Amino acid sequence: AGSSVTISGTTLTLNLALTFETSYGGVKNVYMDAIDATGTSFWQQKGTWTVPATLQTVSVTPASGSGTTQTFSFQFSDNAGATDLWSVSAIVSSTLTAAGSCEVDYYPTYNMLRLLTDSGLQPSSSLTPGSGSAQNSQCILNGAGSSVTISGTTLTLNLALAFQTSYSGVKNIYMDAVDAMGTSFWQQKGTWTVPGTSQDVSVKSASGSGVGGCQGDYNHALNTLLPLTDSGGQPFMSVSPGSGSQTNRQCLTNGAGSSVSSRETR
Repeated sequence: AGSSVTISGTTLTLNLALTFETSYGGVKNVYMDAIDATGTSFWQQKGTWTVPATLQTVSVTPASGSGTTQTFSFQFSDNAGATDLWSVSAIVSSTLTAAGSCEVDYYPTYNMLRLLTDSGLQPSSSLTPGSGSAQNSQCILNGAGSSVTISGTTLTLNLALAFQTSYSGVKNIYMDAVDAMGTSFWQQKGTWTVPGTSQDVSVKSASGSGVGGCQGDYNHALNTLLPLTDSGGQPFMSVSPGSGSQTNRQCLTNGAGSSVSSRETR
């Protein structure tokens, strides 16, 4: 009913009224072809057209940073309305995998949060945003600090996460959404660095001159200093901070002038 054809001299104009299915989202090419008694013009690309996807993983805030605890805000969009979403998911992991990672799934129909197990499976219990907590070997999901809001086509999922100290390193942040028409497919939307439990912070007198091959190890449990030998091996004897000394061909470790102090940094 919305399509038409006009012919004027050597020109035929074909007007096509098209409506694309919501599952057919993405950038499309527009091709044309014509045939008459003498042959064909062969298909030729004459333009492009973008069909808006029904599902979109919009963004995560913050999209980068570091820390052992953070409340991430994930935004998802569905052209049919956010209430049409079946599930939305987020993964914080070095690779796109559910096993051995921190994946949280939210099911809007049931208002239910689930932190997947270490093996990447659904857990036996779930949380309601605003209460409870769950954990695996990678992270802790604080349900009490998590929330969900829906406005029109947008669903915002706020996840309060605390990462286990053993889960240190640079992680990617992935997002996915599913509705009755299909999936948005997993997409990386950010990165996050989980600090390690131990760090080389700094050294005073960080510059100067000297010789190579002067390495000293400190054993905190035994409170001993071990200046390595010329060959880089462990010495037969050690010294304690505050007394004694030991030497190799490169340097002398003066235990009497050495000391150790420690404090917990949060």
